[in-house]
Amino acid sequence: MTIIQSWWKSLYSPKDIAIKRFDKIGKTILYVFLLSLFSIIPASIYSSQDVVEVANEFDEIVKTSIPEFEIVDGKLNTDISTPTTVVHNNTYILIDSTGEWDASELNQYDQSIGLLQKEFAYNIGGTIQTLPYTTLNGMISSKDDFVNFVDKMISILPLLIALIIIASYIFSAGIKFIEISIIALFGLTFTRLLNKNLPYRKLWLLSAYAITLSVTFLTLMHLLNITVVYSYFVYWFVSLTMLYLSLREIPAKQ
Repeated sequence: MTIIQSWWKSLYSPKDIAIKRFDKIGKTILYVFLLSLFSIIPASIYSSQDVVEVANEFDEIVKTSIPEFEIVDGKLNTDISTPTTVVHNNTYILIDSTGEWDASELNQYDQSIGLLQKEFAYNIGGTIQTLPYTTLNGMISSKDDFVNFVDKMISILPLLIALIIIASYIFSAGIKFIEISIIALFGLTFTRLLNKNLPYRKLWLLSAYAITLSVTFLTLMHLLNITVVYSYFVYWFVSLTMLYLSLREIPAKQ
């Protein structure tokens, strides 16, 4: 049975899942890796879109809404003599070379950027991060330098997104292996209740295919941007149910 056939049958057939106890461990591990890859597709798509959108928005802000400036001895110099707020779409840009404002001013806005006297700051969703100009080591000393820096970062954005997706995939696969191992532990209890005779290794193989329905369902819901209430509970309930039903298809020990 091919990987695709195994995936399809595991969606609806506990009997076919039960047969998987005879599979080789290598094939099952490959199946888990592919299922993990499938599960991160929605997050990868939406995260990539968000990153590109934020990067393009920031690039436009830097080029059109931030005034000319210089950084000398770790301090901001501009032609604006008083603290000023500029609004670009839904982003607030706070500019202050006088030292009157500090990073806490960004708390007034959910999405804001601050060019302050001694540091650059930004606030996204209530979390403020700061970057003192002294840490730049002369890398950015003017608006032109800032624009060039942002352009370079955007040029390597595809690579950064790829690295993020790879890291997400590795993390997701690791979580899947842990979850399968835990589900297989529940399988030990099920075997006693159903009078079955299966070692943990066989239960692990069955558990790897028992999660197929829940992973597929939640992935498709995420892809369609549909919120599933108590999704974590749904995942565990469906996976354990599929494992239990597949164990019922196995002949009882004599």
